[in-house]
Amino acid sequence: QVVAAESWIEHVELDDGGHALRWLHEPVEGKRGGWLDFPCVPTSVRAFHAVRFRARCVGAWNGRVDVRFSSRGGYIGSPLPAVGPTWATYELTLAAMKGRRAFDPDAVDFLRLVCWGTTGFELELDDIELLRGEGGWGRTEGQTVAASTQNPDTPCWVVADFDGEEPMARLAAARGALA
Repeated sequence: QVVAAESWIEHVELDDGGHALRWLHEPVEGKRGGWLDFPCVPTSVRAFHAVRFRARCVGAWNGRVDVRFSSRGGYIGSPLPAVGPTWATYELTLAAMKGRRAFDPDAVDFLRLVCWGTTGFELELDDIELLRGEGGWGRTEGQTVAASTQNPDTPCWVVADFDGEEPMARLAAARGALA
């Protein structure tokens, strides 16, 4: 599944029988990077305080990848820390994410991973979730955490877990390259 001349995504089976997404990126002259969009996020992220996922890098980590929430007016995001060769859980708090332009937490379109000017990488991702709880949006103790059609009593919103083919079909239309 070719994203652009330099990126691919694959559905890979894990040793435990589960599945993950593998994002392979190899820069090409004239391209600055690439991206993957995850459209299965709630419209409002006010009820969430962090995005959590599992990741590992196949080979050396030479990437610069930003994790972003995009709205029509802008985005907030954080760089992904260096990822090692063994599975680890990463958690990025929304309050600590830097913004660009007028990000609207009530009009989120998608979660996006963006890679920039890297020397190439193979990144495997799994269990991408939004964690409910007090966030950086000025909510008070009395405000409700129910901001989605998923059960508001569950501790997270599952963005993608890659077990099965359906998440991969959604991703096939949500990827591209930065020229």
